[in-house]
Amino acid sequence: MTAAIVQTGSASTRGGAPGHIARRFFHLSLMLVPFIFYRFLMQVFFPPALHIALIIFLFLVILFEFVRIRLGIVLFAQRLHEATHFSAFGWTMLSLGLVLLFSPSPAYSFAIIISCALADPLLGELRARQVNSRKIISSGLLVVLLVWSVVAYFCHIAYLWALLMAPVTIAVEWPSLKWIDDNALMMLVPLIIVFLVSMHAVI
Repeated sequence: MTAAIVQTGSASTRGGAPGHIARRFFHLSLMLVPFIFYRFLMQVFFPPALHIALIIFLFLVILFEFVRIRLGIVLFAQRLHEATHFSAFGWTMLSLGLVLLFSPSPAYSFAIIISCALADPLLGELRARQVNSRKIISSGLLVVLLVWSVVAYFCHIAYLWALLMAPVTIAVEWPSLKWIDDNALMMLVPLIIVFLVSMHAVI
C-alpha cells in the first residue's frame, strides 16, 4: 500500500509519485479546454446543442461522484480522503462546465480556467516544498496577473480585471475547506464576479 501512495502535505495520493504527477498534468491540461470548446466545438456545433451537452455533462459528473462515493472508490491520482466526499476531479469538472455555460464571453472563460490550471498546482508544489508563504502568495498573484493581462491584451477586455482577479483567485484558494475544493473556488468565485459585473456593464 505504501508504494502506491505518495504523501503530499496532509493528503495522500493513490498511485504514488506517478499518481501525483498525473494529478498535476491533469491540472495543466485544463488550459486546453477553452481552446477546444471555443475554437473547435463552437465552430462545429450549434450553441444550444452545446449548452444541452454541458448540462448533461454536469449531471453525469454528479452521478459518477455519487456512485463512486457510495462504493468508496478512490481512483488513480485521487486523494485517499476523497473516498468519502466529492473529489477534486468532480469539483473541477463541475466548475469547468459552469464556467463554459455561464461565462459572459470566451475571454473570461480563458482567463478563469487558465488561471486555475496554472496557479493551483504551482501553489501546491511550493507549499509541499515549504516555501515561505509570502513567496507562495506573490508567485500565485504574478501568475494570475499575467494570465488576465495576456487575455486582456488579446481579447480586448479591461486590464482592471487582472488587478481585481489576481488577489481574488489566490485568496479563495488559500483556505482549506472540507465542503468544497479550492479548484471550484478558484473558478466559481471569479465566474460569479464577472457574471454579476457583466449584468451591470461596470467594467
